[in-house]
Amino acid sequence: MSLIKVGLEATREDLREELLSHPCRYFLISMIDNRAVLCIQTCDCIGENLQSHVVDSLVPDSGGNLVSVFEEELHLAIKDWRRLDRISNGEEFHSISPAIAEKIRFLPGFVDWIISKVLIKDRNILVYPASWS
Repeated sequence: MSLIKVGLEATREDLREELLSHPCRYFLISMIDNRAVLCIQTCDCIGENLQSHVVDSLVPDSGGNLVSVFEEELHLAIKDWRRLDRISNGEEFHSISPAIAEKIRFLPGFVDWIISKVLIKDRNILVYPASWS
């Protein structure tokens, strides 16, 4: 299934509410060098120039090292993968788990950061087609 590229404008508040309410539509797990990372995909204003953006929120662990807030959920998601969801431009993508979606819902500052730092310079967020079913 290919992405439908439709330009829809939304206010910052509407976009924030949409990302928090339906994270499975926008967030994906990407495999990079045998490591799972949380990402979103964007395109330019005409639906071209697709780009993947690794997005994460880091916190210190007990040893003082910075680790992903999603680290545990990403490891569990890797164990549960039964099939590949999508390959795009050589990148391997999987749907996020319900646990990751729930964690995103409790991180409104994380979503605000994505809107203010990633969705700039005519970058538009893509909707993940598998989420429509």
